[in-house]
Amino acid sequence: RAAIACFDLATGFEMPFISGNESLNTEFRPEGAAEPIAIPPSLLISAMGQIEDVSICTSSDLKTPGNALYQIGITKDEMGGSHWSLVRGLGEKRLGSVPTVDIPVAKKTFETMHEAIRGGLARSVHDLSEGGLAAALAESCFAGGLGAKISLKNFGGELPETILLFSESNSRFLCEIEPANAAAFESLFQTAGIACTRLGEVLAEPKLSVESVFEADINELKAAWLKPLDW
Repeated sequence: RAAIACFDLATGFEMPFISGNESLNTEFRPEGAAEPIAIPPSLLISAMGQIEDVSICTSSDLKTPGNALYQIGITKDEMGGSHWSLVRGLGEKRLGSVPTVDIPVAKKTFETMHEAIRGGLARSVHDLSEGGLAAALAESCFAGGLGAKISLKNFGGELPETILLFSESNSRFLCEIEPANAAAFESLFQTAGIACTRLGEVLAEPKLSVESVFEADINELKAAWLKPLDW
């Protein structure tokens, strides 16, 4: 089943996977530790992309206070197997669907994002993967030494806040956009038919604020983020 999924992705994205491997027993025991650190059994695939001009690459660190923050892509009720369920101690309990890839939508999203980056519209871009939107926001704040203030209201009221923040739906991005480029950025994705939701803005203060949900100090979040490997 996994091999079929990989074949579908490779052909759908028109991207060859040059190698693959399974990793069923990978662990490391830090010196003096009672228990090893182990990763879950994983299917690994490798693909390569070419960058014509490295100077136009966009990193994930937030750059400037006052810049706008957007989410690209649709959040779905896909909490099955999520990191949120792991840290909440829910184990294998079913929390909704496991994330799936809509290949045509994903390909269009990636192409449009590439166009935005190549056109100089995006100051920073971070994928939404393990931990969802909340983790991507925190990591972008860590990397740039800045904060962020967002609201979930522009998503509408169909999904609970927990899902909007921690769902791991595929093919989504967190983007930082200069105010002067916001209209062009929104228009680009609107024309492509890809969801583009304005979330809030970058802050100079080291805090992450989600309106009516929580506010946290970036330094405290970073300490928690580093803790498992901060020996």
